[in-house]
Amino acid sequence: MHTTVAPVDRKPVAGSSADRTRQRILDAALHTFSKDGIRGATTRKIAQKARVNEVTLFRHFRSKEQLLGAVLKRGMCS
Repeated sequence: MHTTVAPVDRKPVAGSSADRTRQRILDAALHTFSKDGIRGATTRKIAQKARVNEVTLFRHFRSKEQLLGAVLKRGMCS
């Protein structure tokens, strides 16, 4: 029997290594979405810009759509 565990929807503790990684991913995503558009921005490009691998990106965000939502939410809260 194979069990899949979904990522937990919680933010890392502010100032932690995980929080800094998440912020780098969000910064890279904003840059990549702005430069390449939603369709042209791939998770691979975003991960490369953030200096993480795609597995790490997907540990923080379940999908490109969830990442886009976080970028938009961050922009509205700034």
